[in-house]
Amino acid sequence: MTLEFGDPDLEGLKFPQDDPLVITPIIGNCPVIRVLVDSGASVDILFHDTFIRMGYNDSQLTLFNAPIYGFNHVECKVEGEIQLPVTIGEEPREATRMLNFQVVKAASTYNAIMSRTGIHAFKAAPSTYHMVPKFLIRNSVGEARGDQKIARSCYVAALRPDGTGGEDPEKVTYIGASLDKPLKGRTTTFLQENNDVFSWTAADMPGIDPNLITHKLNVDPTRKTVKEKKRTYSPDTLEAIKQEVEKLLEARFIKEVQFPEWLANPVMVKKANGKWRICIDFTDLNDACPKDCYPYQRLIP
Repeated sequence: MTLEFGDPDLEGLKFPQDDPLVITPIIGNCPVIRVLVDSGASVDILFHDTFIRMGYNDSQLTLFNAPIYGFNHVECKVEGEIQLPVTIGEEPREATRMLNFQVVKAASTYNAIMSRTGIHAFKAAPSTYHMVPKFLIRNSVGEARGDQKIARSCYVAALRPDGTGGEDPEKVTYIGASLDKPLKGRTTTFLQENNDVFSWTAADMPGIDPNLITHKLNVDPTRKTVKEKKRTYSPDTLEAIKQEVEKLLEARFIKEVQFPEWLANPVMVKKANGKWRICIDFTDLNDACPKDCYPYQRLIP
């Protein structure tokens, strides 16, 4: 029995995506949403506020003396350790393992983190691209489907808007919500003092003179060109495409071509604020461009 991922696993996902893998396992006897599957983490984490909401208390924790460190090397005190059963998947293809959670008091948009320790306990193989971890069970394959909507809401919640564009409330960028106050203050001041470097609209980035720089695609001349058939869009999506194209034309980012050799339909992605982002699927064109995996003969430190 092997663990395989394919196109059927992509059903229901919105692309393009680079979302974290977030699942809803049963921890103890509680379904816990917003659990991050993170193969880069070395210990399984249960955040203290979630620990309390699950009906546990600090007297049930065992001593855990070693601190843990985040990716920025900031030390985080561990309140203690608790061993709990964790169930992933759905009947009849579900699996349960006992995991040791380090309970920490820290701000997080997630309720828990399943590290590679937990992943290995289930002998699971997670795929962030397919948004699902799969695992072997009783001569079959189980899976714990990730929730893309929750994953995106966690990412947005992990950031806080910070105004940089003066009086215009639409001109905001984002900084980490968990930054300490001194760093948050310095970062906010720096962004506000340099708000002129931000491009809020396509019109803020006028076309670059081709005499200065020109980008050319290295397309394999032996490859057959691909022209996608025109797709049908809903009226609101079509209007969003029209508005974005007009902006790009006005900024001289694009120009109309009567007889294109390559043609791809736009892919519309709805942003967290309800507005649309227009994307182009360049899969076919990328496949036709030879890749040089070693562009430099020598790397200079």
